[in-house]
Amino acid sequence: MRCTRWGAGLAVLLALATGCSDGSGDSGDEGAKATASPSAAASGSAAPGGSEAPVPVPTDVSVSVAPPPGEKPPVPSGACPAEGYRILEGVSDAAMGLRVVQIDLQNCGKKPIALNGYPEVSLIDADGARIDVEITHGSGGVASIPTFDAPAQAVTVAPGKTATAGFLWRNLVEAGGENVVIDRVVVTPGAGLTPQRLDGLNLDFGTTREVGVAPWSPGIG
Repeated sequence: MRCTRWGAGLAVLLALATGCSDGSGDSGDEGAKATASPSAAASGSAAPGGSEAPVPVPTDVSVSVAPPPGEKPPVPSGACPAEGYRILEGVSDAAMGLRVVQIDLQNCGKKPIALNGYPEVSLIDADGARIDVEITHGSGGVASIPTFDAPAQAVTVAPGKTATAGFLWRNLVEAGGENVVIDRVVVTPGAGLTPQRLDGLNLDFGTTREVGVAPWSPGIG
């Protein structure tokens, strides 16, 4: 059975996740886990208790509207942000507790945008405080999906085109644990690029508090 990338549809990836694994739930390479560091404001996790300062809130906010399963939300109307791109929610899907949400960078400007590697991600609450979730580059052992464990690559996004990354987690709720649901993230596409906030998501982590992040790859269209 051949495992495919974003273009074949997230439902296919989720259906193949078990077939692409050895059954242990370990991808073989858990990736580089984000830790508290000088870059933690963009990619790491806060200490429990909300002791860290709030994440700086970007002025550009994309509000995601939940679409029917397997379909993309509508592209926001209005002027292109000053930085020349938008961060948008793409296709999302779920199967047996496994969740995948695609995020797109849409180049709505007039210049190419150079990406290399992974988007930096902060998961925040309504006050902008960072939420304690472990963020991993790659699948982090959540499930074996080639899109997430593919080597990071340089991607040039031409005007009118998109690049794609994504989030992967399992929705598991253990007795006595805090059920974590997050509806907003701050995404920094790459070094030197302006972060944007994406609202209206439904990241239902349950008690797992672990999320894998896929590297940027060329989008379709």
